[in-house]
Amino acid sequence: MRTAIVGRQFRALWLAARPSQVALIALVYAHGVGMARALTATAVSWPAVAVGGAALLPVALGVHYANEYADVETDRMTERTPFSGGSGA
Repeated sequence: MRTAIVGRQFRALWLAARPSQVALIALVYAHGVGMARALTATAVSWPAVAVGGAALLPVALGVHYANEYADVETDRMTERTPFSGGSGA
């Protein structure tokens, strides 16, 4: 019973995180790193890139979770799309 509850909670957190959007955020971040590497004469600091990515991930997740919480009533009245209407979690 307890395992089922934890499983449902994990699934809800996963869906509310909107993993496809988090992947897109990571892709945009990587694109920015690539542009910085291509357009500057200095070498990219990979430890700084890692720290930036490590900071970006929890911020992106926090924004998604806060949005799910704040918009739950509004999202129930709309039709969901990949980018609006909540996760449905």
